[in-house]
Amino acid sequence: METRNSRGTIAEALGGTARQRGVKLGIIAGCVTIFLLFGASALNHGGANTIDLESGQIAGLLLAILPGFLAIVIAATLAYYAGLSGPTDGSSDGSRDGLIAGSITMLLFWAGQTCFILVDTLRAPQGLALSSFLETRLIAAILFFVVGGALGWAGNRAATRRAHSILAAPTSNFLTDASIPKPLSTNQPEFPKTDTAASDSGGNVDGDNLAQQEATIEASEQQRDF
Repeated sequence: METRNSRGTIAEALGGTARQRGVKLGIIAGCVTIFLLFGASALNHGGANTIDLESGQIAGLLLAILPGFLAIVIAATLAYYAGLSGPTDGSSDGSRDGLIAGSITMLLFWAGQTCFILVDTLRAPQGLALSSFLETRLIAAILFFVVGGALGWAGNRAATRRAHSILAAPTSNFLTDASIPKPLSTNQPEFPKTDTAASDSGGNVDGDNLAQQEATIEASEQQRDF
């Protein structure tokens, strides 16, 4: 049964190893992150960034929150897909490949996010505090590595369950010859047919003979009386 689909085609385009899938999807996640964050920063600095909830001026707040949140959602989705597009044999190697691919994807997303934070912090009036910056980014790297590995592992498990369900469906629905009731044969056994006409004629002949015998007996008795 052919189970290849568009997901399998994209998986082949991403590469055969977990590292290749993780690097390619991670580059996509990092580029999308840089585009969203720098684009939102440019819009925020170019326009009014005043936040006033009473008057409804929340454009600055949306530009500060939504791009970062959207970038995280996209990166998490790509990390999950990195595991989803991996091997689906259900072995420990497949789960490990999903974990590695998801972790690499989220680490490259972290790299793109770090580039933006570094540039944005350098442009700030207070400058860059190197020690706090390294500490926070190191914690973020560990967090993204763990989350990416978990998402990649979950994606690989989902792909394995889906592959097993697709392969098991025809087997479970298959009816063997023993379970299918066989149709009644149309070739019924032929019973010997009795010749009704012959039996009827035979019956008439016996009746005639009996009548003749009775007539003969009556005639003999009448002669005896005389």
